[in-house]
Order: sequence, then C-alpha cells, then structure tokens
Amino acid sequence: MPELEAVHRGQSFLDSLAEQMAVGNLAADGDPDDAETSDADRLARLAELSPIEYDRQRDAVAKAMNIRAATLDKTVKELRQEKSSTEGIDFDDVEPWPHPVEPAMLLSDLAGVVRRSSSAPTKRPMLRRCGLR
Repeated sequence: MPELEAVHRGQSFLDSLAEQMAVGNLAADGDPDDAETSDADRLARLAELSPIEYDRQRDAVAKAMNIRAATLDKTVKELRQEKSSTEGIDFDDVEPWPHPVEPAMLLSDLAGVVRRSSSAPTKRPMLRRCGLR
C-alpha cells in the first residue's frame, strides 16, 4: 500500500502544479520567479485569453484570488471593453502653432471662406444672423 500512497501524493503534487500554472502562480518552466503574482497581472493575462481558454481557467483563478467567479467575469469583461475602446487609435504628435492665434481674425477669415464658397444669395436673413453679410 505504500506504493499506492506515493502515487496519490505524486498525482496530488502534479495537480497542484497544473493549477498553479493555470492561475499564473507558476511559470511554464516551473520557475516561480518568472511567474505572474499580482492580481493585476492575472487579470491582464485573463483579458487576453480567448473566451474558451478563459472559461477553462476562470474557476481556478477565482479560487486562487479568493473571489467569486462572477466578480472575476465582471472585472475581465471591463478590462476587455477598456482595451477594445482604446485599441487601434493612433494619435499623431501634434505640434502647437508657432504664433499666437487672434480669435477675432480667425473668425473673420472663416466667415470670408464661407462667404466665398457659399452659393446662397447674400440677402438671405439666415446669413445676416450668422454675421456673414
């Protein structure tokens, strides 16, 4: 019987290692120094997973983080939405205009452009209300 107990202990040890790898407490190479340990790291990793992979790991991760699976689901969903709302937006580096802008002059120039490009007669009351005539 001692051999059977050793097999059970070995299986328990392997199950424990597999669970730790699933929840990010142990790196794939078995080195705990390379492992993700913080909740933020775990959540970020989970948000990157496909829905199927996430479903496979969610219970073990929730248990390891001492939270309910529903709380984990909500948090991961928020992270995914946050990521998708900012993904793909590339803003150019904007350089400020080298000279101060005079608002009155800018509006006057804009009104002139509208007047020149407008095909409506200038006698119309709407244009007068807008200050374009």
